[in-house]
Amino acid sequence: SDSSDLFGHTDLSNNFHPGAIIDFVKKAEWNKDKPFFLCLDEMNLARVEYYFAEMLSILEMPNRDEWIIEVVASPWENDPKHITNGRIKIPANTWYIGTINNDDSTFMVTDKVYDRAITIDFDNRNTPFEVNEDASPIRLSHSKLQSLISQAKAQTENHMTQADFDKLFKVTDYIYEQFDLTFGNRILNQIETLVP
Repeated sequence: SDSSDLFGHTDLSNNFHPGAIIDFVKKAEWNKDKPFFLCLDEMNLARVEYYFAEMLSILEMPNRDEWIIEVVASPWENDPKHITNGRIKIPANTWYIGTINNDDSTFMVTDKVYDRAITIDFDNRNTPFEVNEDASPIRLSHSKLQSLISQAKAQTENHMTQADFDKLFKVTDYIYEQFDLTFGNRILNQIETLVP
């Protein structure tokens, strides 16, 4: 019903107890060139907006320097070192993955949550496959990952063409006319960014 498990809480003695995201952020700060992935399983067993509102708000901000969350309303001297004036900065090397199941025992995920996420639907079971035992793991630093993303964005042959946009708008106009459903500029910006 709230974000205290994720971000932490202050007890009656004014001692701050960090939550899972605080520990995650701390590890990411110590290893700045290593990508960190936090998986939140079955996010819609509770209402996402109740416990993840702070993260949803900062995901709106394109400048990662503004990704700052207030976790302690009244800062104290004994607050953890990486919390400054009751706030933490979410490092650029952090990624958040959430899973949801759509059934009668879960809450509906609102448009506000979907608008700030990249969704992948799994409607079918995957065919099992064997892993090549000779394969070795790939170690990818955060800076290399960001470099690959920048390279992909820079390759103009990967960008959406005007014909691609015309097709997209034809479909979205139809959906709007028939079902009164539409999307905002944020989604269009994400499409332009993620297609390459």
